[in-house]
Amino acid sequence: MTVLGNTGVLTKTGYTFAGWNTVADGSGTAYNASETFAINANITLSAQWTANSYAISANAGANGTINPAGMVPVSSGSSQVFTVTPDAGYRISSILVDGVPVPVMPSYVFTSIIANHTITVGFEPIPPAASVVVQAGSVGGGGPSCGAGGLVGLLLGVVGMLGLRRRRMV
Repeated sequence: MTVLGNTGVLTKTGYTFAGWNTVADGSGTAYNASETFAINANITLSAQWTANSYAISANAGANGTINPAGMVPVSSGSSQVFTVTPDAGYRISSILVDGVPVPVMPSYVFTSIIANHTITVGFEPIPPAASVVVQAGSVGGGGPSCGAGGLVGLLLGVVGMLGLRRRRMV
């Protein structure tokens, strides 16, 4: 008997046909296409499959890192975690997966991988915190000044902006 290869009828997503075996888990006698053997009894041949291998291209812009980086090999159906770390004074500005923006997070997980992918991260400086300087001075002094009434009004305005309210005492 001559063993035939996979004539294109058998498919398994994420796998490539690898031959035949007398035991489904591959522990029996293996047969490849075009091999010949004598049949002396009933025989069952089970298709054998090899998981496809894929790659994820992981790239980080300046001022941060992605780990792992570069071309990361992955097996079909597996998962792969990427950790994104900005340098001091920077934050993550964007993450693109296969060219599509995804929410900015410190890590990203590819699950049930059955194709090649890309992940690209960008970073931006953390803007300085806004601050307000109020300077109280005396009436008639040099430079900007704010009398006691003006300072109280400013403080009440800030309290109002923060959503705080005065309670009426009875």
